[in-house]
Amino acid sequence: MKKPNPIATGVFACALLAMLNTPARALSTVETNLDNDLDYVVRELGTFGRNRANTKMESVVKKLKSMADRAAKIPRIRRTWPPALLEMRRAVIWLQSIWGVQRSMSSHKSKLESCKPAYGKMKSAIALMVKRSNPKGFTQIVKLMAEYDWLDVRLAEMSMQQSTVSQGHTSILAYRDPASGIWRIAKFRAAGTALRAAAKSAKTIVSEQLKRYIANCKPVAEIEHSKLVKRSLKRLARSASKRYKARVDSFVAFAKKVYALDCMNMRKIQTAACGVDFEPRTREDTSKLKSIAQKAGNETEREVVKLAKQFKVLRKEGDVLKKYKRVQNAAKKQLRRLTNELVKLKRLNAGAGLGDKHPLLKRIEAGAEKSHVTLLKGRKCVWNLEFPVAGNTIDCVDAEKCTVYEFVPAVGGKTRSDGWRRAGAGANALNRYLSNRIRAGRTPDHKLGGQRIMCGMAKNGKCWDGQRSHFRAQLIEYAHCTNKAGAYKCIK
Repeated sequence: MKKPNPIATGVFACALLAMLNTPARALSTVETNLDNDLDYVVRELGTFGRNRANTKMESVVKKLKSMADRAAKIPRIRRTWPPALLEMRRAVIWLQSIWGVQRSMSSHKSKLESCKPAYGKMKSAIALMVKRSNPKGFTQIVKLMAEYDWLDVRLAEMSMQQSTVSQGHTSILAYRDPASGIWRIAKFRAAGTALRAAAKSAKTIVSEQLKRYIANCKPVAEIEHSKLVKRSLKRLARSASKRYKARVDSFVAFAKKVYALDCMNMRKIQTAACGVDFEPRTREDTSKLKSIAQKAGNETEREVVKLAKQFKVLRKEGDVLKKYKRVQNAAKKQLRRLTNELVKLKRLNAGAGLGDKHPLLKRIEAGAEKSHVTLLKGRKCVWNLEFPVAGNTIDCVDAEKCTVYEFVPAVGGKTRSDGWRRAGAGANALNRYLSNRIRAGRTPDHKLGGQRIMCGMAKNGKCWDGQRSHFRAQLIEYAHCTNKAGAYKCIK
């Protein structure tokens, strides 16, 4: 028997001893971060059965994607971690979808919870029609039908949402923990357990809400197609048609009062806007004007909302009545009247309803700018000079005439006095500036007239006395608010 080589045996023993005594390989920084991130994911998943914060879920979805990308670069986990993390991410996205259904229902909560009392009101209205043959019941039930005309669409959405919840729950339950041997398998299993528990909890909560809302709201949506309701509506159609005409008359009368607001507000805006000096390159402070227009817009909007609600109910009532031959023509006639009012309402929204974006303001502003351009023609102006003294802006400086012009709307009063003040301030600022520059032997800055002012002064000879300049102020008024063709016309 061959004896073992003592040297080789000793070398092997030393190597084995060294391996046993060597501590486990220290984790790299990237691995440590991944391990900590996995702890974070497991911890958050444990709250998703009761915590529906979308931002939290979105954070976990992004974290899982980032972890998968980083894990793909680490040799010992690049084959196992990325697919497991991405599978977990897909499950979390499905969980987001389930809670998304709940958030969607929350946004319609007040409407959906009103279905049950509305159904009670509908049954009372039916009782009025059937037992007492009272046309008020007709009006009441049609009004409720108009208020809940959105319900068919919402019920169809909730039916689809039921499918989303069911599909999401099934997909999350299909999530399988990674195979044994993967690093940190216990944490992955804990994450899978948390996901399945969250899915079960979410499905229970959301499904129960969906079932309750559908059970409460479906009868409301279906009542219009009830044979009893149809027979009652047909029997009361003639008397209901007379009441319908009276209600449309009342609506049209109310609408005319609202349209009167448009004419009144137009006059207010026109009076205020015509005193504002809109210039092509600068803007006077128009906050007061915009405030007037916005106030008019808010007032108009409040009244239009009231009209819109009435219109919706009346149109629904007309649509129901026109189904019955004995009142069909009368109903269609009233519907045409309503359509005419709808056209005016749309015009109102496109005018006074726009507030500080009222089209009248734009037309007045455009007219003012056009007037400025017209007044500048025929004058040798250096336009819109902004001087360093008090930041004055001058409409026109004609150096050949030694004149500073200020253009203002021809409305008199404060607008005229303010115009003279601006013109005088501009002339004084220009005289100080030119006097200082010329005495210092310097030409005015090219942005402030430069050689053009110097040449004009040289031609006149009276603008400079050797020590100082003598520009005078002149006010020119223009009319830009005349009622010309194409101006905004209020609704009557």
